[in-house]
Amino acid sequence: MNMKRLSAAGLAALMLAALTACSGTESKSPAATDAPATTAAVGSTQKQPAASLSYSYKTEAGVEIAISAQSDPIVAQLGEPKSKFDAPSCAFSGTSYTYTFDNFTLETYPEDNTNKVYAVTLLDGAATPEGLKIGDSAEDVKTVCGEPGRSTDAYMMYQSEDKALQFFLESGKVSSIVYTLMV
Repeated sequence: MNMKRLSAAGLAALMLAALTACSGTESKSPAATDAPATTAAVGSTQKQPAASLSYSYKTEAGVEIAISAQSDPIVAQLGEPKSKFDAPSCAFSGTSYTYTFDNFTLETYPEDNTNKVYAVTLLDGAATPEGLKIGDSAEDVKTVCGEPGRSTDAYMMYQSEDKALQFFLESGKVSSIVYTLMV
């Protein structure tokens, strides 16, 4: 991996870490709120050109995870995570949480006495609603999503208002897919 790619990947990791937590502890159950449940929808796993790029992730079980949505009802729909990390937020007032599920992680931020979705990072085995997944080529991403708003050899970013869909690349292949809030 060359230094440019390492720098871009490192910068992205630092941005995510800075906005979620400084330090923390493991815990077993998510904090509960009286927030309403989010709408569930099933996503496609076939690669087809996107008429409108989605800035939310839909799990295989049909749970939609939208950036900035209240996270507690989403976490309740997803069930028990493999792990949960919580810590005082460095960028917001309160506690941020990171939940790890089978093929994605969900990061939250505190706002107005509730937790909201900050980022969703897809892991091996997960695909975007447009059918893109880790291991696809940068050309696959462009074919499905069009030309990115920002790009380097190390990443491609598509943005709509305060939401972004980022594809991190190594040797021209997708190594990470992140839905995130742009702050």
